[in-house]
Amino acid sequence: MGYFSAPLVAMLRAARLLSSSSSRSKQLMMNVSSGRPGQARFVSARPVINLLACRPIQPIRCATQQPNPTTTRSLNPSWSPSCSSFPSPQAKRLLPPLQAPFTVRRRLRAVEPTRDAPRAMAKKRKRTDAPAEAAGAEKPDDSAPERPPRTLFGFKDPAPDAEPASAVAAAPFRNKEKVLITCSRRITYRYRHLMQDILSLLPHAKKDSKVESKQSKGNALNELLELRSCSSCLFFECRKQKDLYLWMVKSPGGPSVKFLVNAVHTMEELKLTGNHLKGSQPLLTFSTNFDEQPHWMLVKEMITQIFATPKDHRKAKPFHDHVFAFSIIDGHVWFRNYQISVPHNEIDKVDKGGLDKMTLIEVGPRFCLNPIKIFGGSFGGPMWYENPYYISPNQIRALEKRQKAGKYVKKVKAKVRRKMHEMENTLEPDEFAELWKGE
Repeated sequence: MGYFSAPLVAMLRAARLLSSSSSRSKQLMMNVSSGRPGQARFVSARPVINLLACRPIQPIRCATQQPNPTTTRSLNPSWSPSCSSFPSPQAKRLLPPLQAPFTVRRRLRAVEPTRDAPRAMAKKRKRTDAPAEAAGAEKPDDSAPERPPRTLFGFKDPAPDAEPASAVAAAPFRNKEKVLITCSRRITYRYRHLMQDILSLLPHAKKDSKVESKQSKGNALNELLELRSCSSCLFFECRKQKDLYLWMVKSPGGPSVKFLVNAVHTMEELKLTGNHLKGSQPLLTFSTNFDEQPHWMLVKEMITQIFATPKDHRKAKPFHDHVFAFSIIDGHVWFRNYQISVPHNEIDKVDKGGLDKMTLIEVGPRFCLNPIKIFGGSFGGPMWYENPYYISPNQIRALEKRQKAGKYVKKVKAKVRRKMHEMENTLEPDEFAELWKGE
């Protein structure tokens, strides 16, 4: 320890020559790897400066090589007999200070830079108030645009004289309608097949497990709608395994409409020839009498929101190949589903706007909705409308039983009338009745 050999001294002298104002483009550096001061090679100045600047000299111990007192000198900073002008100011900026004695091995090994070297070479960063400015700056509003005001008949259009709003407020409204379809327990297989058919027709619908048909079913369904992120609900409620009721609900604020479902025919029962693509978007058609009374207008708007497929829905396909037809006949809403059949031959190609060659083929299912009540809330609330012509299925069955019971009463009364008639109208004895008894 405390000594360094002549080859390293020669290398330091070469660095002094590079830092001086000499015009030599090449410099002589001893080949350290060979350990012989007599052998030399020419290298460019830039690698030497890089070597001296980026690879600080570290203390190295060598167990096999002993220090030579004739060729070594101590690392005293004040001792410099032959290098009085070394190091120059340029070399001071490139060379790190020697902090410990060392001995050179025959073969130099690469030494990693110390932790202090990068700190000494790194530039001093300027302190700025960027964090304070970033904290003070307002974050952009990433929230979704507000839903436009809505009436019973659709979205309100902006006034023609209204000023254009900001870019965020002017973003188009995206319809995120999702319908939850579920049923009550103890539902029959025909009604369950009807629910599955409607579920297959609505690509934006979600199904869930059965719900108990009780007085508190509204609270359970409202919580279920919130958990499933749905804004509408079609709840098929079966009672006495005979009657099917359909709740058409907008959640959470309402309104809700309760229907009695009649004339149910599923796709499996009909066996119709019509067929259309699953997940395609339907066209909704309504009869003209939907616009005659306010309660029918409300029913039309709810049917439009629930049965119409939202634009750019991930499960919907960009095709319109079937039609949902809703018609009001005798105070009932009748549903039909038709396929739009268009000839695809090149000869029979349909022109734009040519509807004479298009035909409708029924697909199914079929059902009829008899409105009972309209409520202002979700599964309840203030009653807005009540059908005065509605007769519950229980009353109809009671009338049928009475009619059947009246048949027996009629038979008994007929027997009594016959006996009374016979008693009142007795027959006279026949004089020839006993004529042939003796024979």
